[in-house]
Amino acid sequence: MTAVAAYNEETALAALAGARVLGAAVSGERDVIGVDDIPTTSRAAPPLTTIAFGLTNAGRHVVGAVTGAL
Repeated sequence: MTAVAAYNEETALAALAGARVLGAAVSGERDVIGVDDIPTTSRAAPPLTTIAFGLTNAGRHVVGAVTGAL
């Protein structure tokens, strides 16, 4: 495994912790990416790669998809 793309930041942080328990290097050999860009990720060690996905924009897409399906 060379990368983990997590559903959210909490899952990504858990993957970092699990790798640490297993003695697996993360920064350099493996990458962990989370989605949410929550404030606690700035304190992760090693730093967590994160994707900021605006909830307002996501909501617009969901509403558009639902109303389009009706």
